[in-house]
Amino acid sequence: MTKRNKVKICIVMTAAVCIVALILLQTLYKYRKNDESGIPDAVSSSYDGRECRLIVTANSSEIEDREQFAREVFRMCRENSFRTIKLSTDIQGWPERLDITVYFHRRDIGEKESAMRIRFVPPDDGETYDIKSNPGAYEILIE
Repeated sequence: MTKRNKVKICIVMTAAVCIVALILLQTLYKYRKNDESGIPDAVSSSYDGRECRLIVTANSSEIEDREQFAREVFRMCRENSFRTIKLSTDIQGWPERLDITVYFHRRDIGEKESAMRIRFVPPDDGETYDIKSNPGAYEILIE
């Protein structure tokens, strides 16, 4: 192999390593940015009759005002505005109850205790409620 070919191979290899490094750094930056954004996100949902169970990440290291956080999550449920998942309302309709387990970060799920649990419960007056049509009727229970 000539010296010129060796130089070309070295340049190509260096460029390839730089491109891979940039892609990795960009991916890590996006992950870290989303993980500390402070914007709640639902990462899992399941329905049990008319109750919806959610796992939500706070994407923050702390929750300063738990009631305000709970109201924000409730608003995001009603608007179906989570980034990762969308609630399926076309078959079962909007849920009557919400049971939400909150973790600080996605990496905490299954590894650490939950940060809090939020339940949205309608009045027990025999009427039928759903979170979309009757948001003001719900009681917020924070544990």
